[in-house]
Amino acid sequence: MSAGGIENVGFKNETEIVKNGKEVSSGLEKQVEEVDVEDSPPTGSCGWIGCKPITLQRMASPRWLLFVICTFVFIQNIVTNGFVNVSITTLERRFDLSSSQAALISGGYDVAAGLGVVPVSYYCSNRHKGTALTAGLILYGFGALVFSSPHFIAPKYNLNGDSTGNDSEMYCTVGIDEPCTSEDVTDQNLSKYLYVFIFAQLMMGLAATPIYTIGITYLDENVKHKVIGAYIGVFLMVAILSGALGYIIGGIILNSVYVNVLEDWPTDVLPGQWMGAWWIGFVFFGFSSFLAAVPMSCFPSYLPGYDKVHQEKVEASQMKADDEMIISRTDFGKWKELPSAIWSLLRNTTYMLVSLGSCFQAIIKMGIIVFLPKLLETMFLLSAGTAASITGGIGTTVGVISTILVGWAIKRWKLSLFGMLKLVIVSAIIITVTIFSFFLKCPEPPLAGVSEAYTPSHMSEVDLNAECNEDCPCTDTTYDAVCGSDGRVYFDACYAGCKMHIEQAKTFYNCSCVPNDDVVGVGSASVGACATMTCATLYIFLAVLCINVACTFIPGPPLDNITLRCVSHDQRSLALAVQWVLARCLGTIPGPFLFGSMLDISCILWNRNCDGSRGRCHRYDRSLLSILIVGSSVVCSFISLFFYGFAYFSHKRRTTKASSEVKKVSLETKNTQF
Repeated sequence: MSAGGIENVGFKNETEIVKNGKEVSSGLEKQVEEVDVEDSPPTGSCGWIGCKPITLQRMASPRWLLFVICTFVFIQNIVTNGFVNVSITTLERRFDLSSSQAALISGGYDVAAGLGVVPVSYYCSNRHKGTALTAGLILYGFGALVFSSPHFIAPKYNLNGDSTGNDSEMYCTVGIDEPCTSEDVTDQNLSKYLYVFIFAQLMMGLAATPIYTIGITYLDENVKHKVIGAYIGVFLMVAILSGALGYIIGGIILNSVYVNVLEDWPTDVLPGQWMGAWWIGFVFFGFSSFLAAVPMSCFPSYLPGYDKVHQEKVEASQMKADDEMIISRTDFGKWKELPSAIWSLLRNTTYMLVSLGSCFQAIIKMGIIVFLPKLLETMFLLSAGTAASITGGIGTTVGVISTILVGWAIKRWKLSLFGMLKLVIVSAIIITVTIFSFFLKCPEPPLAGVSEAYTPSHMSEVDLNAECNEDCPCTDTTYDAVCGSDGRVYFDACYAGCKMHIEQAKTFYNCSCVPNDDVVGVGSASVGACATMTCATLYIFLAVLCINVACTFIPGPPLDNITLRCVSHDQRSLALAVQWVLARCLGTIPGPFLFGSMLDISCILWNRNCDGSRGRCHRYDRSLLSILIVGSSVVCSFISLFFYGFAYFSHKRRTTKASSEVKKVSLETKNTQF
């Protein structure tokens, strides 16, 4: 963090440092004297090539620049951090994907962003930054539209063909079961669209790379030193709010808008049958991205008044911080200098330990962000839309409040590097404790033949095929849950042994695997899984989750400050970029894969397609899932705490040693004077 805000993510060629009032570099004063406003780049006016109308020049101001850049941030976060994560569960159902495959969708964005951040920020740092942001907006718009394209090119979603259980073939009729037709195989082979989603995420990841590097630098170059902090604060606040807003809006759409919007919307639909319009947000903000590119493209490289701003930055660069007076040259490094600069960072013990600690925390953070709605659905039996809205609501409220409070605390108590490290360590400990809340869950109706045997006898095997349905030609290629009159869920009416069906009542009768009903006299079952009530455990979990989320957001500002304080001034920009890459390669990319794999491992009922392939999961062993999530999260938290603790003692030892050397030099100087 520079004196005026976030440092430019380009790479300085060299920096001269004055410690304790003594000049380290000969020629330092000469450099300062040579910095003149007259040598600054020429400013421009808003417009396109030869078209620069007078009315458009009102936009040539820092406030309008902030507004347009924040529009880019808003679109990127509401789509990537909101709609994509909200739609994960729906995409699994719609395109028959496993959780591991769904994690590939999430990881595609981080792969592109991680690979592109250093070259993009380095190459564009001394070029027209507005052009880079415009290109990013256009590419992002195409990526969002590509993401929505499977809705238009895949076979139309058929409400009655997914999970209705109304077809006469789905209940027990004596006869030979018909094999799957070629049309059935084609309709079920939807997992191939996974590659379309991944490609779209790669496009959006590369497109969003300039916004957090070039975008912040663009603001820093054109905004006065005294107010740049407020501008960056607005920038970051929009990023946080828009991501959470994406969860809320996405949840509302999934709950209230039918996927086939041009058809008559079904009214009497069970939760397992409903499919929300997951694609609408991508289409809307894809075109919005194209529109936002128009005003972005009209900004000049430097706004009017740049000369004055530039002079302020030169004066501000001479401020004293951490016993160092730092004056940076404005020229940038060459490509051949990049490897040596990165190597010097890798040798910085405190920097590397802090970076590695944040990587292991990012594994937990990103895994929960991507799959929290699905975990809420699984553990507490909520609908996709409700789970998404809860996630977004908590993220918005707790995330914003905790970020504001920690920033205020750092400024109020003027926390040192050691104080901020203590804050990070305490928050990591609280995260470790609160992660045990994932053992909480609401009661779930048992699934006969999967989670328990059809008969209560301890000798009975847990198998879909049993003596009660041996005369029924059942297949396990389509999961059409029915609720038995005994309160248990059955795979479908056929495996429940039902031989009579009243379509108007959506009820099956004479079910041989369902115990006799006291009223009807025979076992019966109704279409759909048994309804469940929200239990009080959910509210306890959400209360603990709020604490966990707060402690997840708290380390952000301190870690950025620690990084900028433990490296030399000329390496600050590169340090942030390298740390960003490390966080993605070791944290945010493997995080969703880890959590997706744990979901797949705990699956006890897979969807089997006609061609024999495995699709999405219908039922999880929730106890095993809790053990896997808590166990892996605790391990990652302990590793993170180890790195943070090691960084604390390592930097303390280095600081103590440096302080002793300074005192020794000071004493020798005094002796020489006498």
